[in-house]
Amino acid sequence: MRRPFVFSILLLTVFMLSTQSESAPLTSKADYQAYVASTAKHHLSIYQQEIEKQTANLSESMLFGYSPSAYPAAVATLFGYMHQSTGDAKWAEAGVNALISYEDTKKMYPKEAYADRVEYAKGLPPISDFFSMNYYAKAYKYLQSWDGMKKKHRKIVEQGVADCANFLLNFPEWGPMNRSILRAEVCLYSAQALPNHPDAPQWRQMGEVLSSDSNQRWEEEDAAHYHPVWLYSAFCYFDAAGDDAYFNSAVTHYYLDYFANQITPTGNIPAYGDAHWGLDYHRWFAIYEKGAAVYHSPLYKWAAEKYWNGLMAQNEPATNLGVAINCIDAAKWCDESITAEPPAGETRLIMDDVVGKKIVFRNGIDTTSTYMMLTYRDEGEDAFMAREYLRTTISAEEEKVHHGHSDENSIPLLYQNGSVLLADGGYRPTIPSGDYGAFRADYFHNRLIIRKNRRWVRVLEGEDGPAEQPLQNFLHNSGAYRNVKTQLIDFLKLDKVEYSRSRLSDDEMGYQWDRSIVYHK
Repeated sequence: MRRPFVFSILLLTVFMLSTQSESAPLTSKADYQAYVASTAKHHLSIYQQEIEKQTANLSESMLFGYSPSAYPAAVATLFGYMHQSTGDAKWAEAGVNALISYEDTKKMYPKEAYADRVEYAKGLPPISDFFSMNYYAKAYKYLQSWDGMKKKHRKIVEQGVADCANFLLNFPEWGPMNRSILRAEVCLYSAQALPNHPDAPQWRQMGEVLSSDSNQRWEEEDAAHYHPVWLYSAFCYFDAAGDDAYFNSAVTHYYLDYFANQITPTGNIPAYGDAHWGLDYHRWFAIYEKGAAVYHSPLYKWAAEKYWNGLMAQNEPATNLGVAINCIDAAKWCDESITAEPPAGETRLIMDDVVGKKIVFRNGIDTTSTYMMLTYRDEGEDAFMAREYLRTTISAEEEKVHHGHSDENSIPLLYQNGSVLLADGGYRPTIPSGDYGAFRADYFHNRLIIRKNRRWVRVLEGEDGPAEQPLQNFLHNSGAYRNVKTQLIDFLKLDKVEYSRSRLSDDEMGYQWDRSIVYHK
């Protein structure tokens, strides 16, 4: 009778110790602002040489065509913010110089290379990468009040803002995903920066149309790298638009809980779907500062701290432009009155068996803990039209639309006591997938390999006589995604063990597979 009591006291003690080890001074607005100032000071001394270097090495992207560096627009955003914050004209002058540098870059791109492309019908934009195009209009919003800007430079920059937005009018993408909301951001910022431009109503309308797919809707993607891209961009868009309905939505609240409870002992979420583990700290801390402020949530404040401390633990100098720009938003959103409180650090559904379809087995939250994730998320029934759009416009037959893998019923991460014991293989190395569907194939995610009506023949007759066929070659297939359905059959938490059983049904191949996991605590 006494043993369970002693055991529970031991568990409580371990949890208290692990919680204490996570405690650290809460990040303040001043911490974020200090990172911004340090990064800005560094780039002020090097930006001209850096722009010259990147312009000299300009090359055409096979995927995106004209694709100049995002550096000038990003550094201009940082300098613009510094000018707005300090009033010092040196920042404004540097920001404008960075933005107008794209004019030299555009001259290097021959007209015949884009004359017949519809997206450039109204002119070549200064930057065409939709992942970072928002920097250009955002930078001008910071800089446009500077009285010292020359008329000819203002004209160039305003034309650049318009060209970016008009480029996207001819190159939109729909759906609750990163590529759409990023475009919506550009359209909104451009309309706000140039409210009297004749095309501004179209930009604003396009921003509203594209953002509506992400407003109180389920995300269509299931990829650890793209979750924060989508969510951060949505937060920026709806914050700039003043749309409180988005932040009052149960869907937005759900996703903040969903990702906070996925955080591993190392301070990031597992790399399921398209992802490289550990790359996205800089978006997550800003996201959770906003979430903590909106929902007054100690859990979200803890998540912001966890990501920020994970980033700082890398001991890199404060010179990263992306991190600095996210720090601008983090400082703006940071509510210093909220205390941080970690999750319980116990096995649980993340968050449900309809949308999230993940289970985390764990015994704590610090680096000595055990952590394993099971993902059994199929494509789902949501965002039907958006998924169909992608299926017919993007050459990515290997994807579980969008950016997902053939990883239903797989384990993307097993971690124990400071060691990674099993991890997902990461992002694809090439487009569309790699040799023989080497990435995203069904054999790649520690799940069953099914080959219908095929038999492995070890010895093959070739021109040079018999040759052995490697088993790996036999197991390769095209990598094309096969649509499957998944269900949670059982989930039990008992005194000594925790248990799950999830089912994958593949009607095309004609099989069902149940994966059972027993965690001996």
